[in-house]
Amino acid sequence: MSSDSHPAILHLLPTLSIDRAAEFKAQLVEAFSASDDVILDFSSVEEIDLACLQLVYAARSTAGSAGKRLAFSGMPSPHVMARLSAAGFLRAVDPNEDGASLESALIDM
Repeated sequence: MSSDSHPAILHLLPTLSIDRAAEFKAQLVEAFSASDDVILDFSSVEEIDLACLQLVYAARSTAGSAGKRLAFSGMPSPHVMARLSAAGFLRAVDPNEDGASLESALIDM
């Protein structure tokens, strides 16, 4: 495991779509190489598609298996929250909550 005790914070782009999935994956790999604790800041995200949602789930699963942690911060846009809910990725959550609430509302896969 990395010796860096400071979390790596990824300030996500406003649009996370398939055309940015490879870049997003590279950012996740780099962040987990630098720290055992990675925080995804969703405050700027206005759009997220299935490809990037799959990367979030894969990163979360891989981090847990490796004894690392993936956490969320920032207030996701109502559109992102609606997309997550419609796709079946969320339990009931108040759309006015922050990233920590989003993190706890994600359905385990």
